[in-house]
Amino acid sequence: MLKTFVEKYDRQINRFLEIVPGVITWTFIFSPIWAGLFVPQLMAYLVIFFALYWLFQSARTGWGAVVSYKQFKKDTDRDWLADAQKLEGFEKIEHLIIIPFCNEPVNVVRKTLANLKKQTFPKERIHVVLAMEEFAGEFGKDNVKTLLSEFEGDFGHLWATFHPRIPGEMPGKSSNEAWAGKWAKKKMVDELGYDLSQIYVTSNDADARLHPRYFSSVAYKILSLPKKLRHLRFFQSPIVFYNNLWRVILPVRISSAASGVIAAGRLTAPQELHPYSTYTTSLKMVHKAGYWGVKVIPEDYHIFYKCFFNEGGRVNVISVFLPTSADGAESTTFWESVKNYYRQVRRWAYGVSDDPYVLKEFLKHSEIPLATRLFRGLILVDWHFFWATKSFIPFSSFIALLINPVFSQTVLAHNLPRISSLIFQSCFIFTLVFVAVDILMRPKHPKNYSRKKLFVISLFDWFFVPIVGLLLSVIPAIDAHTRLMLGKYLAYEVTEKV
Repeated sequence: MLKTFVEKYDRQINRFLEIVPGVITWTFIFSPIWAGLFVPQLMAYLVIFFALYWLFQSARTGWGAVVSYKQFKKDTDRDWLADAQKLEGFEKIEHLIIIPFCNEPVNVVRKTLANLKKQTFPKERIHVVLAMEEFAGEFGKDNVKTLLSEFEGDFGHLWATFHPRIPGEMPGKSSNEAWAGKWAKKKMVDELGYDLSQIYVTSNDADARLHPRYFSSVAYKILSLPKKLRHLRFFQSPIVFYNNLWRVILPVRISSAASGVIAAGRLTAPQELHPYSTYTTSLKMVHKAGYWGVKVIPEDYHIFYKCFFNEGGRVNVISVFLPTSADGAESTTFWESVKNYYRQVRRWAYGVSDDPYVLKEFLKHSEIPLATRLFRGLILVDWHFFWATKSFIPFSSFIALLINPVFSQTVLAHNLPRISSLIFQSCFIFTLVFVAVDILMRPKHPKNYSRKKLFVISLFDWFFVPIVGLLLSVIPAIDAHTRLMLGKYLAYEVTEKV
């Protein structure tokens, strides 16, 4: 019944769900005014609730970062290849890596390919597809020709695809990967006779450099699973923007450092993870689900949920405690770098545009347990819907007291700033944990600074995280939500690489 209703009014429901994130965002932004005037008590309790929630998440992420860092130390020293070779079926696993790119300088992809050569996994079973956009023209063809020549013979296969402009498709990473994935399946399985069930595909951003033991680790984790689950898992390593950490401008360095620690902290709760940026999964599962979407921007969330619904909600993520290093956004000047980073974060926040698809599918797939659907829905709401609003909550109590003199005389109002401030100040304890993990995780400074000097730099960076977060995370998210609400849809923007 519900499925029939959703399918009948699909367009109307989709547009309604596109409006919801923006409405929630602006409702929260103006909540100190309307709630302070009409429901000040509710506003006060909401502030306390979010303060406690913020404290809980800080504690959880801080503890997760410590646990993850310890696991990093163990896993980076472990001989994953030797362990994987002991398991039945190791010799059958094939890794397919798709590297989508367009206008990136050839040197960016060259470094990524050179890094892939360092993998401990047998190179003859690593197959690489350079997925170029056809509209890149001669620039793209020349880059691909150069790379194919330089790395010929270094992998089992090194191929190139050129994604054409197809009516009805949205140009971007997702449609490009769909084209490359279908081409690779036809080439490897239909023509060369590889076993589809033994191929695991990695979506590898052009600048993402996987740890040398990544594919051996993933192979071990695959073979450690029961056979019925091996095609129902995504494998996700933390993305840290360390390739150019000491070269990017200060605001980007601050955001990159914070992002790396938070990514590490989240690994300890894989049941709450979605694959993002660079990840590995079963080509068989992707093939059954119909490959990446060709009309969407957020390819990672979308392919996860296509597989999730196609497999009856049995798909989950497994953490890989081997960091993947990527480029922080930069450009030729300070302000161009700021704009480049702003556009990148806005594109990430525009991932909320995929939520209507997910929420509609939640309603249609009644065969998936309600608890599973609700859990995944809450994760989406927390990550996407509240991205643009949580930073405004700490200031809400003060604004509410200013605009409602009557409420300001109550006992609750008198204690509200004190209670909320105490809770938010408690988060500082976990900021010190973040600083400590950040220092341990960051790559060595090119000038070989002492640990003491690096501590001062890291502490300085984290001191400005709230300001940088507001300007270069919250505001881009508000921008993305508002555009979606107004129907001013974003096109895919490739982040400039230097």
